[in-house]
Amino acid sequence: TALQNFTGIKVGDVNGSALPQFESLENRSKKELKIILPALDLEANQLMEIPVSADLENIEGLQGEIKIANCTILGIKENSGRIGLNSFKNDEFTQGILRFSWLRPMELKGEKGNQLLFTVYVRSVTKGKLANSLSINSQKIRPEAYSYDLDRLELKLAFEAKANTSGLENKFLLTQNAPNPFSESTVIRYTLPAPGKVNWSITDMAGRTIKK
Repeated sequence: TALQNFTGIKVGDVNGSALPQFESLENRSKKELKIILPALDLEANQLMEIPVSADLENIEGLQGEIKIANCTILGIKENSGRIGLNSFKNDEFTQGILRFSWLRPMELKGEKGNQLLFTVYVRSVTKGKLANSLSINSQKIRPEAYSYDLDRLELKLAFEAKANTSGLENKFLLTQNAPNPFSESTVIRYTLPAPGKVNWSITDMAGRTIKK
């Protein structure tokens, strides 16, 4: 029999609506992709800026859920070309869930080394360790990454002391509204370095003030 070329199409969860099925299927790979976070000791009611990174060399795309306990998610800061705001399900922030998906743009195909995926802003509820508050979740989508070699990599959280982070006690913070987009109402969270009066103004795309 003559050999013939064929084209395989990988079907993924492109819109966040897929639910886990066929749980008995054997994993194609035992490889892992480490999602790197800082090893932090949290104080009660502490505001934190937490970078989330990974070594994306040879990674074509990834998807997953991170469950955050003992912290309130205030917002997300995207990193251009990687996991942006449109990759998240903002309506799940109030449930303590970061659910995301990402496909590498062609212009970033050759990048190597550890890369910042996104930054999450949180407020801790009680004293504890960040490593005890975060976990990989598989409630709605399978947490995994795909390589250009067609390997499937399991996502694992790795907490490292060298990861950069900073407190927000002396900073002004304005986070992305959620839900976004919205029809009737949305929530805009902000943090001030000290109590004070806040003046709000909302403008349209042309810069005209709509509400003040």
